[in-house]
Amino acid sequence: MVVVAAGSSVRFGGDKLLEEVAGLPVVAHAVAAVRAKVDVCILVGRAVQLDELLRLDLDVEIVPGGPTRTLSEMAGLAALGDPPALIGIHD
Repeated sequence: MVVVAAGSSVRFGGDKLLEEVAGLPVVAHAVAAVRAKVDVCILVGRAVQLDELLRLDLDVEIVPGGPTRTLSEMAGLAALGDPPALIGIHD
C-alpha cells in the first residue's frame, strides 16, 4: 500500500498532515487505517517534512515525493521494489 501525503496543503491553508485530530496527526490516522491490513506500507511525504514524519514513528517506510501527485505516486511504487500482486494507493 502506498499512502501519498506529499501535497502542499494550499487549499487547506496550513499543514493538514500534522494537524491533530483526536490527539493524533491526520497522517497517523491515514496510515493506521491501512497499516494493519497490508504487508507493506510506504508513506510518501514532502522532502521538507521527512524528518517530522520520521519522528511520528508510524512503522512504515517514508520516502520523498515529487513535484506532482503522479510523480509522488511513482516514488511510492518505486519504493515497493519487487511489486506485490495487488497494490493500493491512498491519496
